[in-house]
Amino acid sequence: MVLDGKPGPEFQFFGGAHLCPNGEVAYVGLNGFNAQVVFNGVPEIEQGGSELIFNADGKRHAYIAGRARSGALSVVVDGKQSERFNTIDHLQFSPDGHHVSFNTYLDESGYRVVVDGALIPPVDGFRISRVYFSGDGQRTVFLGEKSRDPVGDKALIENGKVVATFPSSYWVFVSPDCRRVAYSKVTANRGIQVVLDGIAHPEMASIDFEKVRFSAVSRHFSYVGQDNQQRWSVVVDGAAGPKLDSLAVNHPVFSPAGDGYAYAGKVGAEWVVITNGVIGPKLTALTLESLTFSPDGRQAAYIGKIGNAENVVHSTRSGPNFAAIRPGSVAFSPDSKHLAYVASNDDENGRGKKIKKWRVIVDGVSGPDFSEIGPRHVIYSSDSRHWGYIARQERHEMFVIDGIEGPRFSSIEAGPIECSDGRLEYMGFDGDGDKRKLVRVKVKGFGPAGL
Repeated sequence: MVLDGKPGPEFQFFGGAHLCPNGEVAYVGLNGFNAQVVFNGVPEIEQGGSELIFNADGKRHAYIAGRARSGALSVVVDGKQSERFNTIDHLQFSPDGHHVSFNTYLDESGYRVVVDGALIPPVDGFRISRVYFSGDGQRTVFLGEKSRDPVGDKALIENGKVVATFPSSYWVFVSPDCRRVAYSKVTANRGIQVVLDGIAHPEMASIDFEKVRFSAVSRHFSYVGQDNQQRWSVVVDGAAGPKLDSLAVNHPVFSPAGDGYAYAGKVGAEWVVITNGVIGPKLTALTLESLTFSPDGRQAAYIGKIGNAENVVHSTRSGPNFAAIRPGSVAFSPDSKHLAYVASNDDENGRGKKIKKWRVIVDGVSGPDFSEIGPRHVIYSSDSRHWGYIARQERHEMFVIDGIEGPRFSSIEAGPIECSDGRLEYMGFDGDGDKRKLVRVKVKGFGPAGL
């Protein structure tokens, strides 16, 4: 691989390249089964490169070196190699990037945890099987187990002491801030019961352990369970939602800020979406990937079908019907007060042929029709007062701001971007062939000054 004009070491194959914030470039080179990490053209540990990871700001890196078959694996952190282990998995940085941990199968007693190169010893008969780092870096909590049996005594350990025990539990979950704990236990009726922060929830026939989760800010906790009739219920903060015949994959989901939640499921042949505990309209079809939260997490919008028409459902209310709505176009404004998306209705061209015309809908109001909209869809100003998008009408492209068309170009090549003084800038090609010229457009007052 040639980097900045300088050839590096030769390999038969190359893995993915990583550009670090400090300007370094890392990649993995392979000769046969031997992988090697290369930083700025300089190779590190031979036979190293499995599971190359970086911390959140990209300034630290770690990977597994050695061959699994030889039972001589090590972890390399920032170029420094650890002692060797038979197995290594779950390699991770703590959220603040200060610690590195992984699991290793030490002996027949089961998995053990290594943090910053040190094997964590048992505490009061509990072997350490997992580590939790709080997002602010202030707390480190370990999960201890007394046996390899899935249903057994477990404990939380902090500062070398057992701080809580969970007898005969299936699993224990710790919130991202390491301050809340949930665990499950078997009831006398052989059902499953979840206990959150010491409060027991109603018994269920079974629980999907893959869908137990806390929100990002640890405010909400959810899990999915079945009753004896094999109907699903999503439980959020102890409150069970409606009975569902099936649940969407990877649902429920929390908003990025962790304040809101939503999930989708089927009742018979119809879809329904529950947003922050409120049930939406029944739909004949649902575009799952279109589910979008507002920045404040209090609202959600998604594309569904009622009959043969598509519409956007916003806060449980269905919008106008269209022939098609683009899934990736549903977007809230930064202040969560506006919603926009791109939709189409088939139009006749005078010869009986239907041609799609695309339009932008903002707060339920349709804009003019265009041949195409995008590739980027609607953008908002940082203060949410203005919105715009690139549109194409036959052979010309333009940028539309608040429904008003800008100058026409053969193509828009760069931008738009909002500048620190509040102006919007983009560049487009005017003319064709040898007469084509690049024109810069400046629009004052699109966003606030002094960003």
